Amino acid sequence: MPNNDRLEEAWNRLGQEIQQKERELAELRRKLKVLDEARLLIMKEESHAGSSAHARATPIPPKTFTESVLRAIEEQPPNDGGFTAAEIARSVRAMGFANQASSANSYHASVYVTLMRLAKRGDIRAISTEKGRRFAKNDTTGALFGHPVGAIQ
Repeated sequence: MPNNDRLEEAWNRLGQEIQQKERELAELRRKLKVLDEARLLIMKEESHAGSSAHARATPIPPKTFTESVLRAIEEQPPNDGGFTAAEIARSVRAMGFANQASSANSYHASVYVTLMRLAKRGDIRAISTEKGRRFAKNDTTGALFGHPVGAIQ
């Protein structure tokens, strides 16, 4: 009979342990429900309270390499002399958008070719100097009929 007593004791302990775990689980579910309601409330407030300020704080990342190069030019501080392809390449890398090039040389070449295409298209200016080409934003102040001034100089 003593074996039956130990078995019954173990069974009772197990039953009590299960009940305790069920109470703990119920408490965790209650906490999860409160957190989920708070999350939904915050999301609702953000969508109503001007997500435009949040959108300005987190710019949309560029989707293509060309977009990233163009954005790097546009985000450069004003400089009449323009910027070298290497400076733009550093800016593109700093934005977190790096070409899948196999080496640094081919990466810089990709940036240069992209800059030249943007200049040819009229999106930016390519300026020839004694030290080589430099690239700058278009000067739209003297635009005629909405077309930017100067492509490749």
